[in-house]
Amino acid sequence: MAKKATKDDLSWFLPHMAKAVQRAENDPTGMMGVRSLKTNKPNKVLNQSIINNYNRWLTGQQPAPWIGMNQPHPDGTAFDPTKMTDFMHRRWAPIGAENDKIDPETGEYMNKPWASNVRSILRRLMGDQLYKQAQELDLVKIQNQGAIV
Repeated sequence: MAKKATKDDLSWFLPHMAKAVQRAENDPTGMMGVRSLKTNKPNKVLNQSIINNYNRWLTGQQPAPWIGMNQPHPDGTAFDPTKMTDFMHRRWAPIGAENDKIDPETGEYMNKPWASNVRSILRRLMGDQLYKQAQELDLVKIQNQGAIV
């Protein structure tokens, strides 16, 4: 991991990431994707989860003790711990989790596109200049052949 990002970068990244996760979750219950606990303050839980994942990522920790850094997702999709958005995907919306259903149209886990959805939303929210800064800090993946991956 290129450790260019610092704790200070979280101050500008957090609001964008929180909004992107909320939109990606598209949760009709208003819980913003919070599934692991009952709360009447899902915004607070989401923000704290982003902070915790950012700090784990920044210090080179695993997303969770039960998730190995070099293990692929249960469906075989590679796990890239070098980008913060992908790192958080592994903990927040893990592919093949107990509550991750199979999409009947595609036959794939519903959580599979989570990181790419969040990146796409982040790019729209941040604009090109700030998104490029996020790429340079390894918060999101670099463009590949004109498309965000």
